[in-house]
Amino acid sequence: MNKQELLKLTVVLLSAFLLVLDINAQVTVRTEIGFPLGTDNDNIGFFVNIEPRVQVMKKAIAGVRIGVSVNSDIISLNQDRAYFIDPKDDNGLISLVPTFDYYLNEKKNRPFLGLGIGYCIFNDVDFTDRSNGDRNNLTVKTEDKVGMLIRGGLEIQNLRLCVEYNLVPEMDLKIPDGQTVGTIENSFVGISLGYNFGQKDR
Repeated sequence: MNKQELLKLTVVLLSAFLLVLDINAQVTVRTEIGFPLGTDNDNIGFFVNIEPRVQVMKKAIAGVRIGVSVNSDIISLNQDRAYFIDPKDDNGLISLVPTFDYYLNEKKNRPFLGLGIGYCIFNDVDFTDRSNGDRNNLTVKTEDKVGMLIRGGLEIQNLRLCVEYNLVPEMDLKIPDGQTVGTIENSFVGISLGYNFGQKDR
């Protein structure tokens, strides 16, 4: 699936999500920015999410999270050949994740737990093969993955503090001749700060 197909899928899912809502339901939009932990990446890692949401039960909210994550992965190359990745290059993913949050009370300060399962699309990885004394630039085509989201935190009126675990299967890096030259670990823990637009203060 390419980025254009993902965009079309996003529009279709969001349209379907809004159509199945009660006409009187209050749709809110949550935006957040966060940072992955423990990625061991030379470049700054961050993620940005936008999530239309609607209350489906007294203490439960469903949504669709559209996220962009940059430098949240860990790339490991095999040591038997002289492969090199430019540390200035950024790697990222786009995710589309239906979500469900359950709140532990109905007060202004509300702890919550959440789950989600969705689709992740990755950018290709560029690196250099110097094993033969030459500098051969190679591009590894990445595979899209289905991932899982586990999160929890605290909402203080419209402000949201969150810790999340994005579980995405590890991916092999294969050059055009079929050799596996490394792996990408895509799962990460992140912390974020967000705000709920359109939600009435409690």
